[in-house]
Amino acid sequence: MNGMDKVKVSIENQLHTSLSFLQDPELCSGSGWVCLPGALVKLEPGDPWPQGEILSAERTLGDGSSRSVHLRATDGGWVFTRILEESTGPDGHHDLADSIDYISSFDPSGCLRYRRYFRGVLCDGVPVYRPLAARFAGFFTRGEG
Repeated sequence: MNGMDKVKVSIENQLHTSLSFLQDPELCSGSGWVCLPGALVKLEPGDPWPQGEILSAERTLGDGSSRSVHLRATDGGWVFTRILEESTGPDGHHDLADSIDYISSFDPSGCLRYRRYFRGVLCDGVPVYRPLAARFAGFFTRGEG
């Protein structure tokens, strides 16, 4: 597919009944956003997670080039998803990825960049790439590579 990168994507989901695990320093190493009942909060690298009832959140780990996390409130807790992008393995198996930018409500000249992933499946014996996941990759100035 034109303009797509060949990558290997790993997705890990965990269910948590409290948010105490967010105190891990690695989970504060990148930028992101948090949706609270009355506010949308932008996070810079090193910022602690805000106190209160987190409805959803996305944050890069480190510089956001290959790792990020997603948090979503659900009945009885929070679903925590860690997404890791790696170069393709020696077996040649790969997913496809591209980047897409969305206008930021935090900064009119900025954007939120996401990496979108597609996985190949066989459909009537024909390989077809279907949407797999998307992850927050950071804040950027519009037009910035």
